[in-house]
Amino acid sequence: MTSQRVVAPVYSTLQDMVGRAVNHERSRVLTLLTETASTTVLEQ
Repeated sequence: MTSQRVVAPVYSTLQDMVGRAVNHERSRVLTLLTETASTTVLEQ
């Protein structure tokens, strides 16, 4: 029987993953705000 270990990724890998997720979310929210603001301004 062989044993297997689960190894946690190094900190820099986690930092990169979280950084990408944050940047993606920032971009998504900025797009939503820009679209909403544009629509609101056009309605005035």
